[in-house]
Amino acid sequence: MPKTTRPVLHQIFVVLVIFSLITATGCTPAQPTAQRQPEPEAAAQSAVEAQPGAEVQAATDPPPTADPDTAGLAAETEVRFQAEDFTPVEYPIEPLGSISFNVDASAGTVQEIVPGAEPVQLQLVDAAGLTWTLEIPGGALESAQQVAMLPLSELDGSGISALAGEVRGGIRLEPDGLAFHKPVRLSVSGAGLTGPTFILSGSHDGTGVNYSLQDTTAEQSSARILHFSTYFASQPEEKAVSEANKNAWNAYKSLEAEAKKLLKSPLDEPAPPSIPLECQDEQTGQQNG
Repeated sequence: MPKTTRPVLHQIFVVLVIFSLITATGCTPAQPTAQRQPEPEAAAQSAVEAQPGAEVQAATDPPPTADPDTAGLAAETEVRFQAEDFTPVEYPIEPLGSISFNVDASAGTVQEIVPGAEPVQLQLVDAAGLTWTLEIPGGALESAQQVAMLPLSELDGSGISALAGEVRGGIRLEPDGLAFHKPVRLSVSGAGLTGPTFILSGSHDGTGVNYSLQDTTAEQSSARILHFSTYFASQPEEKAVSEANKNAWNAYKSLEAEAKKLLKSPLDEPAPPSIPLECQDEQTGQQNG
């Protein structure tokens, strides 16, 4: 049997010493194991936790591919780091004012809405003789819900802007704040309505009144709403309508200019976080390079 030479023994001794040093420092590399590729949302969340003040943009799903080597790979997630004192630009909408009223609960109408059923229509006549129609499409709610339309009387619109016009009638939809997955159409008609009619919305007590999303595709004066509150029919003068259109156009141009400014702004590339290449000894707590 051949003898082991001194160089070979020396090499074995060196390997044993290096292995002992690595084990003593607690930095023994773990054996690689098969791990599932993290989802884009989880990767983005980890990046945010590692760097406070990060703004994450959701990644889109990768296109389908038949290549087994690339199947299941998540698309890149863009992470933008910004200063902690960042303040987003806000565009407050000033309300038109407040409208006071009384609620006639005894003259209301109630309907049970069942998920997945056919569209439901509720209708009533308010104290001013205006006919209100509420159309709820099928699938607008996830669970059964009882809804109600209550007519309003003795409306006082002196507390709103003159641009809103004269308040003719109103209703309250309950439960207040009930949200829908699909837009609900609210219409108003009546012999007392001549000329343009706007549907205004306000809080439960009539404060914070503002314009609803008018539905210009409907034959009657209508609005598309996504939650329940109080609603009013108002008729502004032609001059007020022209002024409102002018203000809306100016607001649109202002928002368009801000959008173009944001699109032209450079995208700052974030610097990766600094990770020290050191291991901490679990027993002594010392850092080992």
